[in-house]
Amino acid sequence: MNRYVALDLETTGLDIFEDHPLEIAAVELPTDDPDTLYGQTMVFVPAHNTRDVLRNASPQALAVNRYYERRLFEQELTHAETEDHARDLLKMLDGATLVGANVAYDAAVLWRWLRKFVPYTTRTTPPWKFRLYDVELATAIALDLDAIPSLSKCCELWDLALAGDLAHTALGDTFAAADVFHALTTAHTARRVADALTDPVPVPVPTFKRCGHVFYAANQSHVCVKINLHAGRHSTIANGKPLYDLSPQ
Repeated sequence: MNRYVALDLETTGLDIFEDHPLEIAAVELPTDDPDTLYGQTMVFVPAHNTRDVLRNASPQALAVNRYYERRLFEQELTHAETEDHARDLLKMLDGATLVGANVAYDAAVLWRWLRKFVPYTTRTTPPWKFRLYDVELATAIALDLDAIPSLSKCCELWDLALAGDLAHTALGDTFAAADVFHALTTAHTARRVADALTDPVPVPVPTFKRCGHVFYAANQSHVCVKINLHAGRHSTIANGKPLYDLSPQ
């Protein structure tokens, strides 16, 4: 079974070869337990040479991630503590598919930093799977958009709440990406179930309506798929009668 881990970094800029992570967050996304949306969670401010790192940091990047306003420098770990967290993070990401917004950038910065900060690692390639799951691109494809939306726009499109004070923080963006991932996989399951219950003739993609934390998907055969995003349980209803429960594969 595939393992998924949502990941986000707040960094000193956008240069994958030069910039440094200032805050790292990761959240496991269990797919084998429909009642559990989130698993192990990590968030930390790695050790960094404040004089060298911040002197070369992009002012725009520090403004976006609110480095000084959130006083991240007070949460900075020691070198030894950072090594311990880096080892735990490597274990958490080993064999997983990374999920995030512009996750290719985060993965590139993280791997360069890990190899530099944890020089004793014998790995020459990242421990995570090389195929990445970008929730912004996936949302554009799923909703047939003309442009790739931002993470905040993805949350809006999927009717997901995003606390303003958590935006552009590593943990806040990680949970936002995780919620978009769950919305995407839930909608995909609804499409598969609705299509499986129709006559084998071309029909439009089911439409989705949101009521609270419940999606309703209906197709031309009047088959309604009810999906509770929070409980994670999928019940299929045809003509008002439940047919079966479907849990994520």
